[in-house]
Amino acid sequence: MTTAAGTGAGTSKQGMQAALRAVVVDAMATGVGGTLTKNSALAERAGVGAGTVQRALELLAEEGALEAVSRGHLGRRLTALDVGACWQAARLAPVRVLLSPGGAVEMDAVESALADDLTAAGVPHTVRHRPGGTPRLMQVAAGEHDLTVVSGGTFDGARGTLPDGALIERTLGTGTYYATDRLVVLRRTGDVESGRPVRTAGIDRSSADHEALSLAEFDGGVDLVDVPFPEVPAYVADGAVDAGIWHVTRSPVPPRVAGLTSLPLARAEARDVADGLSRATLVAWAGRPENHAVLGALGLAEVGPRQAAGFAEEREIEERRAAVSRAVLADRNG
Repeated sequence: MTTAAGTGAGTSKQGMQAALRAVVVDAMATGVGGTLTKNSALAERAGVGAGTVQRALELLAEEGALEAVSRGHLGRRLTALDVGACWQAARLAPVRVLLSPGGAVEMDAVESALADDLTAAGVPHTVRHRPGGTPRLMQVAAGEHDLTVVSGGTFDGARGTLPDGALIERTLGTGTYYATDRLVVLRRTGDVESGRPVRTAGIDRSSADHEALSLAEFDGGVDLVDVPFPEVPAYVADGAVDAGIWHVTRSPVPPRVAGLTSLPLARAEARDVADGLSRATLVAWAGRPENHAVLGALGLAEVGPRQAAGFAEEREIEERRAAVSRAVLADRNG
């Protein structure tokens, strides 16, 4: 008798959990203002009775996870949704975030704001890193991860290669992925001062952004050499190439100290490409319906202020380093 009762209780709990999950996922995919799927359809989806689905709706309302208003034959309209409370009630798996390696002020600000917003919304998440916007998009489209951030140019360029309906996206403002003047051409300072022309330049064809920028910046008279874009400063400093486009990142040894000069993009074509790339685009896997609610829960209001703070911190570090250098030289010459 005890065994049978225990089994029945366990089955009941499993049924309610399945119903909660079905209701929550449907609500997150629908969004506030939308019409929830009928109880009968949700019951079939969850493998439970319609009464269990109704009880799940009531429990979620009691916990403040969601509110819905019945409109008779028109169905229930979702009027309120607490993403975190729904997530916990349905015991959904964490959101799997895939981002580029750290170092750039822009992406560090996006990553920290994104993580803080997910935490504030009560959505558990994991974060992994991988270079290359296109490979990250492919992994999200395949359902290996839930959310990534790429440049607007990378996303637009990859649209034709991605499965239809595999992704949902949200684009942020201009300069949120590549801020103005953070895409530069690196050259050896001695070559710039002597007027030596650029004969070879680095290009990373595995990066859609770097390839597009390099092709736009360097004309046909420049030989393009395959170079991993994070290592452009090293290749230029070593003399392997005369120049290369670089996204300014934090470094204990800034280009100036390594004998390099940072120059703005010279050609209008390259500047136009940079403008098109500059917006950060959040991309989520559409195969997980609750990701619609995740994108909506991200306010990301702190991205701009954090980027500004990061740039200010960089300037302060560089000014302190330059002041120490001047003091040391003055002491030596004194």
